[in-house]
Amino acid sequence: MAEQEAEPEAEAEPLPDGELKVYLEEGGVLDAWARMLVALHSEAEKPENPMGFLEEFFGENKNAEIAALKEQLAAAEAESAGLKEQIATLEAAGRAEAE
Repeated sequence: MAEQEAEPEAEAEPLPDGELKVYLEEGGVLDAWARMLVALHSEAEKPENPMGFLEEFFGENKNAEIAALKEQLAAAEAESAGLKEQIATLEAAGRAEAE
């Protein structure tokens, strides 16, 4: 069986410097990096592994976002359960009136 060779990736044309800056600003990348650098600067003891700090910083932001979404999901599920109870109660009352 012959091994399939990976196709070479198409080379993307680089954006001109001005367009790259706009692209990064619109995507929120520059703000995120600035927040990370401020957090790093604010550390009393500088981490031994700056890349680890960077990964942890951005990971924590995602973890906070995930926690917020889980809270929203739990609230929506509770609301859904309450509405299902109301529907069951109203259906039972409607059947009782129909009899």
